[in-house]
Amino acid sequence: MPLDVESLMRECSEELPPNTIAAAIQAVEGSVISPALFTLYTDNCRSSDPEITYIKYSDDTVIIDTSNTEGKLQAEMDIFSDWCRKNGLDLNASKTKELVIDFRRGQQTITTLKVDSQAIERVEEYKYLGTTIDQKLTFKRNNEIIFSKCQQRLFFLRKLRKLQVHQSTLLAFYRCFIESIITFNITAWFGALSKINVNPLTKIIRMCSKIIGLDLEPLSSIHSRRTQIKGLQIASDPTHTHYTTSTAPYPQAADRSLPFRTQRATSSFVSTSIILINACS
Repeated sequence: MPLDVESLMRECSEELPPNTIAAAIQAVEGSVISPALFTLYTDNCRSSDPEITYIKYSDDTVIIDTSNTEGKLQAEMDIFSDWCRKNGLDLNASKTKELVIDFRRGQQTITTLKVDSQAIERVEEYKYLGTTIDQKLTFKRNNEIIFSKCQQRLFFLRKLRKLQVHQSTLLAFYRCFIESIITFNITAWFGALSKINVNPLTKIIRMCSKIIGLDLEPLSSIHSRRTQIKGLQIASDPTHTHYTTSTAPYPQAADRSLPFRTQRATSSFVSTSIILINACS
């Protein structure tokens, strides 16, 4: 059930002046309640434009513009900056980055975004919530980072094997320190990987299988299983953003064709999850 923040705030401030909430103490920096309080505080910071989406996680905010209209994102940035100023929040322009995802071959001229007359740095890739996103959504750099981390942990798995640690302990080490890294957010990036980029991660799993002495679940199987589980969760959650995707609503997925024209879209999470749900229905 969605949280009615306005009603909650109104109940908390019945005896106070309008638009005022009293707090007996301040939340300690780093405490578990701080993100929840910040989420409540910034709940009304939303876009009225259907082509612009705000994604907020704790104190991180991402503004996504899918309109492809020059100047619309800058106008939204001005509104966002003004909202921050009115609500006592500082928007750090030096830490704000712009990532333009453009699949066109020719180089396009795009106006640089500004926050209070200060230009925002445009980057080719950005790490958000543990996953590195690039301009073409190839996730190549993200794949390289995962491969590097897994190689480091393979050293310790080999050491445990030399110490003749029990097979169950080796498997537990693999699940906790290697598989967890390889499969983190796999439903978002695996479908975009080329075969060349998948091979290094497959090689890591094959090496771990040889060290442990057990057949380990292939990466493609893990991706399919987790994508199907996530898709079924979305299909049963009417409050989820993708519950009624315009291209193919999950509840009616079996009765809808997938109007995707590119391999990139066909391999995406939405398309893959629908196909897997249809297969098991």
